[in-house]
Amino acid sequence: TSRSVSLVLNGDEGKTYYFDGRIMDFSATQTDPSKLGDAILSVTVNSGQQVLACVNSYRGTSTVSGGRLLLNGAPNNLSGTTLGAIVLNGGEFGAVGRSGDIGVVKAQTLSWSNDTVMLVDINSATEFDQIILSGELAKDSGDAEGFYNFSFTITNADIVGQEFALITSGGTDFTADDFSASFNISGDWSATFDVRDNTVYATIIPEPSTYAAIFGLMALSAAFIMRRRRK
Repeated sequence: TSRSVSLVLNGDEGKTYYFDGRIMDFSATQTDPSKLGDAILSVTVNSGQQVLACVNSYRGTSTVSGGRLLLNGAPNNLSGTTLGAIVLNGGEFGAVGRSGDIGVVKAQTLSWSNDTVMLVDINSATEFDQIILSGELAKDSGDAEGFYNFSFTITNADIVGQEFALITSGGTDFTADDFSASFNISGDWSATFDVRDNTVYATIIPEPSTYAAIFGLMALSAAFIMRRRRK
């Protein structure tokens, strides 16, 4: 028979707790089968920044009630493996890679409260955080009116106008109008959202003042290159 095992992570505000080991279910092959049998592990984050950067494969629920969880969830080198349900009740949540960079979370379902901020890093048109669900992406049933916020960290301005598939699911009750965006990058930026084929897409767009700054820098660079060529 199976039993549940819970890992509860608490920490001080403003501190980061980095765990580099793989978190996985216990099984009868790893311990005395007469005592334990199969045990399904669940992870709950209440406070602090918790970074679970190794390739994790537990089948229980990942719950974020506060703090921040950055999770590496069963990428392609664990074929056919996904995490269990993800439940977001507060705090912040995002994917992370093995080296603390771009990551992928593969899970069964995700329930999202608008009290939780979804963190997304974008390095290029092909390198960005993703969540891939085999089941449903759903709003928390207790949510009042409000937007569901994506917080973007962008390291390359060349992604302007590119569309990113942020969350892929087997079904969703979200629409494009449900989302808002904030940015960890200088300048004024915005995002447009679309939901089609059960996937949430975002397109990053700089505001006019930021466009002017980008083109101004390009013009200065071109002028500098021309001056060097003339000398």
